[in-house]
Parts: sequence; structure tokens; C-alpha cells
Amino acid sequence: GFDVGLLYLDHLVAESVVVEDKALKHRLTDDEVGQVITYLAATGFKVGLLLNFAGKSLEYKRILPPRKVNVWQHRVRRYTWRPPEQRQP
Repeated sequence: GFDVGLLYLDHLVAESVVVEDKALKHRLTDDEVGQVITYLAATGFKVGLLLNFAGKSLEYKRILPPRKVNVWQHRVRRYTWRPPEQRQP
């Protein structure tokens, strides 16, 4: 029932698919997947697409929302933008 910050989605396609773009030299990790899962849990959208353009070929993952959204609620703060005075050290 209170604001924790702002989520900045890279793309939202057809009001249903969250698309997160990356340009990482390393392969996609659980941290990047967790970011998209958190966006799905926070927004209620049904499908996420994670793209990494920095490798020799495109790396991509289709991601579905968690079955238990409340498990991911504590992670939302990690991926939100907050003004400097609201940030924890």
C-alpha cells in the first residue's frame, strides 16, 4: 500500500510482454532473470523476454511470472529507482 520507487521497463510490447535488453559480455545469470521475474511479479504481466546482444550471437530467455508473487515482493526494491534521499546505504 505504499510506493517503493519507480520501475523502468526497457520495453512493454502489446501491454503484455516485458522485454529487458542487456549488452553483457558474460552469459545471462540468475540476477538478470530475477530482474525480469520481479518486473512480472510487480506488474502482473504474463510473459518476459530477456535479451543479451553482447555475445557472438543473440542470447535470449522467455520468462514466466512466479507462481507465488509474495515470494518476490521483497526483491522489488532492488530493481526500483528511488530519489537519493530514499536510498538505503
